[in-house]
Amino acid sequence: DPERHPGYPSRLRHEITHLVWGRLYGEAPPLFNEGLAVYAEHMSAPDADFRSLLAHDTLLLDDIPPLVRIVDDDDYWKYGPFYGVGGVLVHYLVESYGWDALRRFFLASDYDDPDALRHFAEAYGWDLMSVDSDWRDYLRTRA
Repeated sequence: DPERHPGYPSRLRHEITHLVWGRLYGEAPPLFNEGLAVYAEHMSAPDADFRSLLAHDTLLLDDIPPLVRIVDDDDYWKYGPFYGVGGVLVHYLVESYGWDALRRFFLASDYDDPDALRHFAEAYGWDLMSVDSDWRDYLRTRA
């Protein structure tokens, strides 16, 4: 009920993103799949709202395991879930590499993809460990 739940519009954007993007490009491991949906929640929100998500995750940066350890669907849920981390990661990926690389990754991957790291490297031209380091630097400069 939108009148009783103020977060309803952003939740709706989140779920519609799963539905539409999933039909067009498939799914990727949950770090990216949920990350894309969280990113979509904040895309049409005021800039300050997304900046607060960035700032919050920057404060927790030292507590976030290396991204290569939370790509696997079981590990993502065991450690997290890292919805905000995924959202900020997708924000970084889109800002740095554009939508085409994200689409290529989703098309090549799957939710429980055992080759997700290889598919990521093929789509982005960099391995996730290298991107992780750059992403953390990106977060530190925007806090």
